Amino acid sequence: MTLHRSATCPARLVPCVNVIHGCQAQLRFRDRHVRSAALRFASRSGHIRIGGGDDIKPPWCAEFWVWLHSKEDDVLYFMEQAIRWQECVRTTTSRLKEWQDKHKQLQETLQQGTVSHMSKPLETDALEIGEGIAGCKSILAEARARVKSLVADSLVVANTITDPSDRDEDQQHAKWLAKRQQLLQAMESRQPADPRELARFVKQAKKELSRLDDKLAKCVDVPLALVQSATHGFHTLASSATAGLHEVRFWSQNRPDVATSMHDVLGPVPELRGYWTFEEGAGEYVDDMAGQFPRYTNISYVDVHIEASSVAVNVDWVRYSTAMVQVLGDPPTASYRQRNMCKVVTKRAFLALKHHQRNGKVKCSLGCGPYCGHVIKACDQPAHDATCDLRRLRDTLAAEYYRKHELVQCPFGCGLEIARKALPKHRKSECSNRLVLCDKCGRSYVQRNTRRHDLRECDAPQVLATKLMVVRARTRQESREHPGPRHRTKSAGDVL
Repeated sequence: MTLHRSATCPARLVPCVNVIHGCQAQLRFRDRHVRSAALRFASRSGHIRIGGGDDIKPPWCAEFWVWLHSKEDDVLYFMEQAIRWQECVRTTTSRLKEWQDKHKQLQETLQQGTVSHMSKPLETDALEIGEGIAGCKSILAEARARVKSLVADSLVVANTITDPSDRDEDQQHAKWLAKRQQLLQAMESRQPADPRELARFVKQAKKELSRLDDKLAKCVDVPLALVQSATHGFHTLASSATAGLHEVRFWSQNRPDVATSMHDVLGPVPELRGYWTFEEGAGEYVDDMAGQFPRYTNISYVDVHIEASSVAVNVDWVRYSTAMVQVLGDPPTASYRQRNMCKVVTKRAFLALKHHQRNGKVKCSLGCGPYCGHVIKACDQPAHDATCDLRRLRDTLAAEYYRKHELVQCPFGCGLEIARKALPKHRKSECSNRLVLCDKCGRSYVQRNTRRHDLRECDAPQVLATKLMVVRARTRQESREHPGPRHRTKSAGDVL
């Protein structure tokens, strides 16, 4: 019994691991460790989306408690990513060399001067080669920047490890990676006159690279907690040397006050319908806080998928990324089990995660696609939004489009509203106040005064002759319709 109370009982009291930081809490042993029934994650990031079932209608909310990775795991993860980007540098460099060789061959063809009948194909090849060289250089710049950033981040995390032996070992990883980079650069730049000397150098460098790769492969293996066959993600924060989801709580109402108390530990309340736990070897059960339904099985494990087999909730597991963190924000509340957790650990883990999110590399989020070419820190994204060349070009084109389709008043005062892009055509051929040139007299007049000009203002000879003919015709017509008394001509005899 004494041995059980001191060494084997899961409910025995033990001091907090952060006693060196001033924490005086005495916690039960089962609150400090994770049993094998915990849900394991296959990735370092993920998102849990829970939809309301038939029994709990929205609005409602849920909370999650997730274990964080240790610093040693973070260093190994950074190194693994750095090696992957190093491989990208190697493959892209060979592709760049191929494009440069094609460019050299094209220049030699152009210097020969016999390309008159091949101008079109050569122009197409030149454009393709230029795009290939530019794309390879862009990928190389990004990959080298990522390698440098990952190595620097791993060094920063390694320097915070309290155990000197672990810190020295992690620093050795960075040295191996730097040596590997130097060997690759030497293989690319070395061009001795003797081909045999070059062959010996390349053979020796490849052997050294193989030894370095073996050492690095042993150091950057993904931890066992990350290679399990289940999807998963992070939400609320805690701290441990393992990764796993431990608890989900379901609420029958929407709680906006949760956003203002994300770090407060909540106690049992009537609205807390139940919680879904993965600890103490009973992770497949849901505990009812209100006593309305018994404890029953909630989860069934089917290969890599997780299905909700109870009526309590519908569960979908989807990926969770830094971009989604920026949209969803920080976790809403602390976990129900965090009432037994050390506040020092919780606060430190939260600050560490926020630091990783702010300094993580993200692509331009403005919809520029692969043509933007910018991979920036998450904290620098607002500044990048204002300086992105493609964003500004897109805004300029959009503004020009709306400006052309904007309705404006006719400058000639006809009273119509015309789209700006159709304004030249309107002024030239449609506006009633436009000036037109008379094809008879050569004078200008307003289009709406055409009849007045023809009747009163036009003084062309043919127009005047036509008017005189019309007057004479009307006079003759009137004289026929209204005949007057005839006057006899006096003869010379009458006068005498």
